[in-house]
Amino acid sequence: MLRILALTFTIAMMASLSVQSGGFAQNASKVAAGACWQTNYVDSSVAGVVSDGRAVYVSRLGGRIHALSAATGEVIWTAELGGGPVSQPLPTKQGLVVVTSRSANDGTEGSGDLRMLSVLTGVTLWSAELAAVPAAALYSVGDKLIYMTGPGKVECFEAANGKKIWSADLKKEVGTSILLDEDRLLAGTSDGRLVLLSLADGRVLDQMSVGLAPTALANFPDGPVAVGDAAGRIFAVELNDSEVKWNLRNGGRVSAFATSGERAIATSFDNFVYALTSSGNIRWKRRLSGRLTGKPVVGETAVLVAAANEGTVYAIDSKNGKVLDRIKIYEEGSDSKISIGRVSGDRFVIANSDSVRSYGVGTCSVNGKKAAVIPAAFNQNLLAPRA
Repeated sequence: MLRILALTFTIAMMASLSVQSGGFAQNASKVAAGACWQTNYVDSSVAGVVSDGRAVYVSRLGGRIHALSAATGEVIWTAELGGGPVSQPLPTKQGLVVVTSRSANDGTEGSGDLRMLSVLTGVTLWSAELAAVPAAALYSVGDKLIYMTGPGKVECFEAANGKKIWSADLKKEVGTSILLDEDRLLAGTSDGRLVLLSLADGRVLDQMSVGLAPTALANFPDGPVAVGDAAGRIFAVELNDSEVKWNLRNGGRVSAFATSGERAIATSFDNFVYALTSSGNIRWKRRLSGRLTGKPVVGETAVLVAAANEGTVYAIDSKNGKVLDRIKIYEEGSDSKISIGRVSGDRFVIANSDSVRSYGVGTCSVNGKKAAVIPAAFNQNLLAPRA
């Protein structure tokens, strides 16, 4: 499945400097246990974090994005977007894409913008006006960008210049969606349907009623689509066949799926993590102490899942479900969220509202005895043009 997500900018100072601007404070010498490096934000404005392997992109409330070196956490550039982010930034081969929303002065619904930023400088390459929405999902498919909102609006743009190619309306709220391949997108709607869209022109190719509204979708490499719902059911369907291939039940709402090779990793409100095969076998399951609401993030040998209610991220062996690490991000009771992105291999970046830290399974340990060692050339090549 394809990998599915008036500007000012500043270039970073030297690595030894501490930077402080607009509530941002970085001190690379103070690294919390379990972090290769850590960057702190004094105004608790972090909304999310992603990485393209060379840089870490931090979206902040108020419409700012920081690009940090994935190797050291140093600031590369800062972009002021002029509107609050309503999507996670999406690194693509053309640049960094983000959706922002601007409020109207008269209190009515404002407008939004789809922007493409240079990954080297943060300069806006192009922008396209959108209807303002509370949240959005972004996908990158070859030379196209797909923008989807909760109310069921789908729009397709040329990644090179932001020109709109087509738009579609599914008429119902969309709770979850995935890219199947270069040609098709699958969405789960609030009226309990799976809707298959053509990415060429936005046409509905097929649809299937599955009962309750899907809350999570995953595509197995050999064809079946795994579906999770609010009742805790996990089942598989073939898009060209209305029959359910297999059906499992667990004790809580299925919150998210992620794929790991030939397996789907599922998280559920019953605090379990499951590794499922395309035939419906449970390879392993692991119960954790916190509520698992976020999407699992899969590395080379480990899966990271967040239990936001207890401020903890768990690193789990993707082959057997063994807990490899327990990373404390903040104390229980804090009003914060956890965002996780993969850098490369088993190196990840983890953020809550006031900090971003780099974490590596087997590289940076919770007890702090191991330190991240990344060649200086990695950082020097960060600003090199992409091939």
